[in-house]
Amino acid sequence: MPRATFMTADGEVHKHRRKALANFFAPSKIRAQEQFMQSLVDTITHRMKTEYSGQNKVLVLNDVFGCLAGDVITNLAFARSYKLIETENWESPFTIAVTNLVHTSHWTTQFGWIIPIMNCIPDRVTGALVPIFKPIIDFRLVGVIAANVGHLVLTLTRKWKVRSEKSSPA
Repeated sequence: MPRATFMTADGEVHKHRRKALANFFAPSKIRAQEQFMQSLVDTITHRMKTEYSGQNKVLVLNDVFGCLAGDVITNLAFARSYKLIETENWESPFTIAVTNLVHTSHWTTQFGWIIPIMNCIPDRVTGALVPIFKPIIDFRLVGVIAANVGHLVLTLTRKWKVRSEKSSPA
């Protein structure tokens, strides 16, 4: 995938992309997240004690740490948490989507035309034809909806501010 974030071959391109992302993971940003990260660990500990201790249930640590990493990274990068550690059995659509992306990366790297063609096909059809992509599509859809709601709120707030400034006496 040329010019992709994860598969950059050219050193200069990688350097520019790394510089753009570096601010999200600066030591000061990580330190500022300490309380948030501690609350995540506290939630995990509480869930382990109440849902698994003495229950003879299997705890898949890959899923637990996947949710923890997902919550930390999305909070650092997008300033919001998807509360992945609260999903039932720690099986979140986000971590499933990331895992599926990893499993399909060999195919999409070797056959670069797959993703552009899939993007032309309606999501519902793609999800039915290639079930491994359904969590990716679902997560992308959640992001699109959230972005549209955020844009709508911002637009309405700006319009309200302009109207209130026009109606208030100077």
